[in-house]
Amino acid sequence: MNINTINWLAVLVAGISAFVVGGIWYSPGLFGNAWMKDNNLIEEDIKKGNKGKIFGFTLIFSLLMSANLGMFLNDPKTGLSWGLAAGFLAGIWTFSAIALTACLN
Repeated sequence: MNINTINWLAVLVAGISAFVVGGIWYSPGLFGNAWMKDNNLIEEDIKKGNKGKIFGFTLIFSLLMSANLGMFLNDPKTGLSWGLAAGFLAGIWTFSAIALTACLN
């Protein structure tokens, strides 16, 4: 694999977009309240969290996932259909890891 052929701008945009979508997903207007209820959290618990650590690690891991997918798709023969399939399959892997963690709690 040649990392010089990775589209690093696309990796950056994908990482930031995942971070933004996560912020919207867990907002009170969408699923934030349901998430808090499911995890037995109250507003005060959320306010006690270290925002820099939470958002910093979230951004770092979003960028790491994007770079990993960029390396996975780093092949001149990769087209739109394989890119969509690989993204979907990576999503199943991620969903399964999250679902397993949720089931254990």
